[in-house]
Order: sequence, then C-alpha cells, then structure tokens
Amino acid sequence: MQITAKLNINIPALKASRGLDKGGKVQQFIDNECIRLMDDYTPDLNGILKASIRLNTVIGSGKLVQATPYARYQYYGMLMVDPITLKGSFYDPRTGRHWSRPGVSKIMDPQGRKLNHNTGKSPKAGPHWFERMVADRKEDIGRGAAAIAGARYVK
Repeated sequence: MQITAKLNINIPALKASRGLDKGGKVQQFIDNECIRLMDDYTPDLNGILKASIRLNTVIGSGKLVQATPYARYQYYGMLMVDPITLKGSFYDPRTGRHWSRPGVSKIMDPQGRKLNHNTGKSPKAGPHWFERMVADRKEDIGRGAAAIAGARYVK
C-alpha cells in the first residue's frame, strides 16, 4: 500500500504573519531600536549627525544611514589629514570656521592620531558607535524582536 501526501506551506505568508517579511514589523523594530539605542553612543556637537540617521534611513530596510560629510571620519575615529600639510583643517580666525583645501582628498594621519569625541551630550560617544551599542544591548534588541515575532529569545 502506498500513501501519497502533499504539504503546501506558504512560507512568505508564514513569515508575514510573524512580521518577518522584508520590511516587516520585526525589521522595523530592529531599525528603530538601533537608532534609539545608538543615541548615547553617537557623537553630538550640534545634533546633525544624530538627526542624519533619522532623515536618511528607510525604517524596515535593515540599513542605517548617516549621510553627513563627516560621518565616516567620526565613525572610524581617526584623524584625517591633508596629504601635503598633514593638518586636519585650516582655521580662519576672521570667520571662526575650519576648512580644507578644495578638491584634496584627505588621508589617515600617518602618526595614527585619534579623534577626541566630546561626551558632554552623549556620555558614550566615540568611534564605532553601532558596534559598541550592539555589544552592550544586543540581548535587549533580540528580546524585543522575538516578542514581536511571537517567539522566545534564545541566547
């Protein structure tokens, strides 16, 4: 005797019912939670870098975007200098502004000097803020994502 059975599982529908579809509730939670939790770790002199992630990230995409001219420079925390003068910037006392030579790409400081991040507004400010936040808070993010998906969090 032979028994034939056919099982049809609609995986996309199953994923969607748990909020696990592309751009679904779980990914939206993770994106929002990462942005919120990174706040204490992100350097904040004038609020532009912190605001940039909210303006440039598509919530649910799984890609956090901080699009400012200096985001990369701040993120890696290494002084970038003019390849000829080895200065980070030039200062104009008349305007009170710092500037770089137009059209000249900066290089990592050959002396390996690091940036000093101001921690006045963001107590944990410093380089690699996403990785540091994840190291400190990944379980909180995982628990929240699991709860939204109707699952339990397992380390």
